[in-house]
Order: sequence, then structure tokens, then C-alpha cells
Amino acid sequence: MSKTNAKGKKKNLTFTSINRFIVVQFVLMIILSIFITTSVSNIAKDNAKQHLAAVTDQRAQLTIDHIANAETLLNSFSKAPQVAELLKDENDADALKAAQYYNTVFAEELENVEGLYIANWDSKTLTHSNPNTVGVVIREGDRLEELHKALEEAGKSVYVSGVLISPSSNEPVISMYKAVMDAGKPIGFVGMAIEANSLITKLENMKTPGLEKSFYSMIDVKDRVYVFDSEDSESPCQPLVIPDLVSKCDEFAEVNTVEAETYEFNRPDGKFVGSSYYIPQYHWLLMMNDTRKEVYTLAYAMRMFLIVFSALLLAMMLLFTYLNKRQDQVKRKLLSSVEQFNETKKSLNTAMFGDVLTDVGNRIKLATDLMNITDGKTNPYYFAMFNIMEFSNINTAYGSDTGDALLVRTAQTLKDTFKNGQVYRTGSDEFVVAIRSENGMPRNNDVLADIDKALKQLIEPETIQGIGTLYPNFKISSIKKTIDIDAAVITILKEMTNSDGVAMVGQINFVDMSE
Repeated sequence: MSKTNAKGKKKNLTFTSINRFIVVQFVLMIILSIFITTSVSNIAKDNAKQHLAAVTDQRAQLTIDHIANAETLLNSFSKAPQVAELLKDENDADALKAAQYYNTVFAEELENVEGLYIANWDSKTLTHSNPNTVGVVIREGDRLEELHKALEEAGKSVYVSGVLISPSSNEPVISMYKAVMDAGKPIGFVGMAIEANSLITKLENMKTPGLEKSFYSMIDVKDRVYVFDSEDSESPCQPLVIPDLVSKCDEFAEVNTVEAETYEFNRPDGKFVGSSYYIPQYHWLLMMNDTRKEVYTLAYAMRMFLIVFSALLLAMMLLFTYLNKRQDQVKRKLLSSVEQFNETKKSLNTAMFGDVLTDVGNRIKLATDLMNITDGKTNPYYFAMFNIMEFSNINTAYGSDTGDALLVRTAQTLKDTFKNGQVYRTGSDEFVVAIRSENGMPRNNDVLADIDKALKQLIEPETIQGIGTLYPNFKISSIKKTIDIDAAVITILKEMTNSDGVAMVGQINFVDMSE
């Protein structure tokens, strides 16, 4: 009797230990999933902010280039001999006729320009692209003195005064002036007004995948007015009333360097993430904003995954705790559970960092790997993007099985070609290869040669039985970087591929950004 009781107690003790072991395993799994998901979620958030900042930077550069192009045109116009001859003697009828003809012809070649003119130092227009405004005095009194001071400070450069409402068209224009000198002294100036809406249209037409709901605004921190606001077509030249924006003007009032930052803010209509870029030469602050829901889509998806996964783990823990009380099934259930745990760990890692179809890393894996790069200056990195052209059409015409096969074939070709590189699938039809150099190897030409080698294999036609022959094409771009190696490389590569056509062997778009 005592032996039987002893054996029963031993079994009970064994099952209690197993039960505790399973509970500990599930708790550890939940802790691990929370840690991994939180880490990846934070990485995804940082990646999203970096992406938004990179796009804002690109839009700011477009703004600068847009204004700089107009400055170049005005500077060229000011150097014409007809301009100087007229300003030396504005009563010379022949000089006036020649200058007006030159003014008219020059203006006809320009786009998005409302007005181009020559004015004497007292700001009286002598010639104009609109002859009806000849003789108009542009500024008087303090405003004229302010213009004189700005032109003298600008010297040989163009003075951009900012945005104003044109009295002739009642539309916003960006006004700029250039002094004309004679023997070191100003004798007059030329002026030009470009349509501000042309810049707004350019920015709004540049849609970025994943940021479809984004909106722009730009303020002049010096004059504390809107340059434009994509949410309010009546905004140009309107004074700032939002306290946060007024504070921004105070913050940047004395700043003479480029400043960029990301931020979060709330409005009655929702929560938003934004990125700003300060353009010191014009005293303009460009802001690009979007909803947190859109910017943090991946991060929120990871959090939802954590909730669902933790709930499943909790349910499984309760289930297995109950099953462990069943004496005859304990061992089989325990072995099955341990195996399932291991598979769950593997599946979790694969789901977060790998692409199941092509067996390469995914976008999150690339972002994580880039964060761990510490020796870019010593060992530069090459990045190459391969984008399958018209992939959706291939799926439609040849079937999704053919599309999947093309993705697998592309991934395998890249892995076989770049044996010392890492291959990632960063989009539905997009792959990125990261190659770390060491001791100067590989060189630029070596990487380009491997890209050409891979391209030759990738564009090989493939006969699809019963359908036809598939002729795949690719868009390819490649860069070399030593500093600032982060998730923004994806945006840089994407911008390069989107600006190019079909990739040709020997003509790959490569930019050495390490110089």
C-alpha cells in the first residue's frame, strides 16, 4: 500500500514539475515576443521617420532648385548690355526701345513667370514684360529704403524678397531683384516675379508610396507669413496665428544654417507625424506632415501582432496546463508542445525578418542590419536595387505562379552572383543587395561587373508552357556610401530607379556618395 502511494506521489511530483516547466516556457515566450516586437516596432518607427525626413529633404532641395533656377535666369537677364545702357541714360529713346525689345523676347522664353522688368534706382519701371505697367513706381519711402539696403547687402547675388500677392493677377508670386552696378555703384535693378503656384503644383504632384495622405506647408519665418499651405489655397501671405508656428519663427529668427527635424503633434482631427527643413537663404521653413496611422503602419501592425500572439500563447498555456493533468497523455503532449514552441520561435523570427517565398531578408531585416553598421568609413558599403518592371502585368498575363517563380529566380540569381553580399526583398517587386567592402575590395568596377553579370541572367527570356515567352526587364540603381548608412538608402535607390528606364548591361546608374 505504501509503495503504491509512493509511486503515485512520484508521478504527481513529476507532472507538477512538467506543468511548471510549461508555464515558465510560455512566460518566456511572451516576454521574448514582447521584446522582439517592441524592438522591431521602434525600428519601424525610426525607419518611418527617417523616410519622412528624407522625402522632406528631397522636396526642400526641389524648392531650392526651383528658386535657384529663377535666380540664374534673372542674373543672366541683368548682364545684358541693353540693361546697362538704358540705366545709364533712361532718357535715351534708342536704348529704351532696345531694352524693351530684349525684355519682351527674354520673358517670352520663360515659364511660370508673371513679370520681368528693368527699373531705375528709384524703383520706377522703365521696361516690363507687360508694357501696360511701364512707368509704375514699385516702392516708395521706407519700403524703397528697405529694398536698397537688401540689394546692397546682396551685392552680386539675387535678393529674394519672399512671397506676395501680385496686384495685377491677385495670385501669389515669389519676388526677386538683382542690382545693376556701374563703376561699383548701383544705377538700377532688374526684377522678376515667378508664380508661387508652380512650386506648389510641383510638390503636390510628387506622390510618395506610403505617404499618400501627406500635406505640405511653408512659412516665411522672417515675415511670419505663409508661403503656402496645401490644406488652404487662400493661405499665401496670410499672417501666422497658430502659436506653435509663431514660436517656430522665434526659434529660427537668427538661424543661418540648414536645420531638419521630425516631430509629432495632435489636432482636433487626429494625430500626426511631421518633418521640417529650414532653408536659411530664403528664411523659409518647409513642413511635410502625415497621419501617424499612415506613417506608423508597420509599427502598429507589429503591436497588433503582439496582442494576438500573446493572447494565443496565453490560451495555449491554459490549454496545456489542463492537459498536463491527464496522466496518460502528459509526455506526448509535452514533447509535442516543446516542438511547437521551437517552431513558433523559428516562425516568429522568419515572419519578422525574412521573406518566406524567396528565402531572403525583408525590409525590416535590412533596417536592422543597417543600424548595426559601425565601420562604414573604414569599410564602405555598396547598395544595388533591382526592380522588376511591370510585375503586376506579369502576374496578370502569366499567372501568379509565374510571378512567384520570377521572384524566386531573381532572389537566387542575386544570391549566386553576390556571394559576399546580403540580399533583401524590400517590396513586392523590389530587391536590394548590400555589399561590404574590405581592404578596398571590391572596387566600383567589380560591383558594376557583378551587377551586369546578374542582369544578363535575369533578363534571359523564359518560355511559359501554354502561355508564351516571358521577357523580364529590370530597373537598377547602385550607390556607394561611407557615412549616414541607414534606411534612407532605400529611398535614395528608389528615387534613382524611378528616374531611369530599362536597365542596360554596361549602363547601370551608379553614384559614389562616399566622395
